[in-house]
Amino acid sequence: MQLPQRRGDALRFGLFWGALVAGVNFAIRILPGLASARVPLSIAIAGTISTFIMFGGLAFGLAAGGGQVREDGKIEVRAWFAWLFLGAIVAFIVGAVAGGTDDGRWGVVAAVGWIVVILSGRAVFVRFQRHGGATS
Repeated sequence: MQLPQRRGDALRFGLFWGALVAGVNFAIRILPGLASARVPLSIAIAGTISTFIMFGGLAFGLAAGGGQVREDGKIEVRAWFAWLFLGAIVAFIVGAVAGGTDDGRWGVVAAVGWIVVILSGRAVFVRFQRHGGATS
C-alpha cells in the first residue's frame, strides 16, 4: 500500500478507510444489535459516526503528513502522528474504564475527542506556519 502523494489524495485516503472500517463495524457489530433490539438507534448512529471519525481521522493524519514511505518500503511516522495514535488508544482505555458502561461508549467519545483536538491543533499550526506567523 502506498501513501497518497497529492493534497486531495489524503482526504480520499481517510474517507476510504473511515468508510471501510465503519461499514464493517456496522455490518458485524451494530446491525445484529439493532435486529435483536439490544442496541438503541441513537447509539448505533453515534457508534458508526465515531468509528468513521476515528479510523478516517487516523488514516487522514497519516497520509496528510504523519508518515512517509522510505526507500526500503517501510513507513516512518512523525512524532505528532505517534502522539495522535497512541493518545487515541490511551484515551479510549481511560474513557472506557472511567465511563462505567459495558459497551465502551465513553472510550470511543474520549478517543474521538483526542483525534479531533490533535488534528485541529495540527491544522492550525500548519496554517500558522505557512502564512508567516511562525519562524522556521
